Amino acid sequence: MNFLSSIARKNPSLKFKEFRYYLLLRFSLIFALNMQSTIIYYWVYQLTEDKLKLGMVGLAEVIPAVLFSLFSGHFVDLHEKRKMILIGVLAYLFLGLSLFGLTTPFALEELGQSIVLISIYSLVFIGGIIRAFYGPSSF
Repeated sequence: MNFLSSIARKNPSLKFKEFRYYLLLRFSLIFALNMQSTIIYYWVYQLTEDKLKLGMVGLAEVIPAVLFSLFSGHFVDLHEKRKMILIGVLAYLFLGLSLFGLTTPFALEELGQSIVLISIYSLVFIGGIIRAFYGPSSF
């Protein structure tokens, strides 16, 4: 008897292949977002060595998440949740690639530290908006 069949007996919803894929996607996305968040905090502190600017990263994510959460639940209820999840995952992928582009030595040399920091704050702000819409779409 393998591990998955013993778990599936205890939880019948795990018998569905699509639901198992959904759980794997959700776990992977949350794990990746937590790693990305930790790296962003470390990166901003490495660039600035200022605790206030480090706190601004958290503020840049919380403000849009709270403001848009009032509207996003209603918006998600009016649209297909599967499509909203796909848009959210693609938006997080774009966000991650954009942050990756800022890590290149070219970006820091050509744009300068202040522009890179403003770009980080902007992308984190956009991440907060995405989080406000992705959260209700997964339930």
